[in-house]
Amino acid sequence: MLLNVFVFAMSNGLNGTVESFIAWALGEKNYEMCGVRLNQARLIVMTVLLPFVIMFLFVDKILIALA
Repeated sequence: MLLNVFVFAMSNGLNGTVESFIAWALGEKNYEMCGVRLNQARLIVMTVLLPFVIMFLFVDKILIALA
């Protein structure tokens, strides 16, 4: 449960930050930069959340090993 809540909070925080950068580029009518920021955001979110996804997949084995 803690892992689910932590990953959910982390992804929402990262997506909220990215949303403001994309809105700035959209306000400047720089549509190419919107795409660049979106792709950068995808890469950053994937890089940050990938370890948690791996940990989530193997959490049963990790807990058994700790016991």
